[in-house]
Amino acid sequence: MSTQNLRKRKHTYLCTKCQRVLFSLDSVLLVEEGQLKGFCSENCILSFYSPYMEYLKVEEQELRKYYNLLEEDDFGIENPEQLLSSILENPSEVWLDVNELGEESYSFIGEIHTKPNLDDGIEKAQKVYIVVMAFIFNQIPSLVIFHTITASEALLNEYKSGKKIEDLKEFLQKKVDELPMEEMDVPQEVIDAMEQKKSSLLADLIKFRAPSDIPIEDFHLYDNYVTETLQRPDEIYQYLDDEDRKVYTYIKYCEKDQISFYSFVICMKVSADAETEEDVLVPLISFPSLDVEMYKLYRKGEQMVGGLKN
Repeated sequence: MSTQNLRKRKHTYLCTKCQRVLFSLDSVLLVEEGQLKGFCSENCILSFYSPYMEYLKVEEQELRKYYNLLEEDDFGIENPEQLLSSILENPSEVWLDVNELGEESYSFIGEIHTKPNLDDGIEKAQKVYIVVMAFIFNQIPSLVIFHTITASEALLNEYKSGKKIEDLKEFLQKKVDELPMEEMDVPQEVIDAMEQKKSSLLADLIKFRAPSDIPIEDFHLYDNYVTETLQRPDEIYQYLDDEDRKVYTYIKYCEKDQISFYSFVICMKVSADAETEEDVLVPLISFPSLDVEMYKLYRKGEQMVGGLKN
């Protein structure tokens, strides 16, 4: 018996935090672009980066003490989580800081104007700056490591370190591996399986959606949110269906006519090139929803992106 065949096996990977052995690259969670740190779970990611995140909080307090800003409040800002996501999507400035080991962190900066609050003696709107520091992987913010809100330009400038991103439009343009099915050499049985999966997903959608939710006949009015959901998702989940096929759920929080809603795109990956074994993401169905219960229902499987934004 040939020993070469016995030794032939899949590659293995180690979790940077707990050293758990992983047998599939799809099981490795990556946080930093260009770095070899990989993790087996979100718990390991948070455990690994927590000391650095705590250091940034301590550093902020030292800076606030230096600039006499310890008493600065939160300016009455509501929905801070939504505000952070908005800054990550549409910053006014982005700064890239690279240390001597080549590790990159990004500072996303945005500004808002708070409303006057006569009860607190604030007669005029204030310009307030929001700083969100994050790691980026695959051109998407993967982990927020720090954020702060201030009206002080002096404190703001402390976080403008490194190199300013000059072309924000190009920087924010996310890439999605998406090709029309007719341009890919996909076996007919794979196409048939995807069509069956699409039918199953549509049946589930009809079964679980509430009568008060966005009417199915109006879904086409939300088609222009599909690309944005794929390119700049707030959350991505991966799970195995009953046929052990990987299914990906992209979720984005959007707004249309001043009404917030969830945008969902459910995809599968297929091999587009037999020689390179390159996988391409293919959307199966997309739909909007106002229902938080639908959001909870489709947040299933392993979370690949999102949810780590503190």
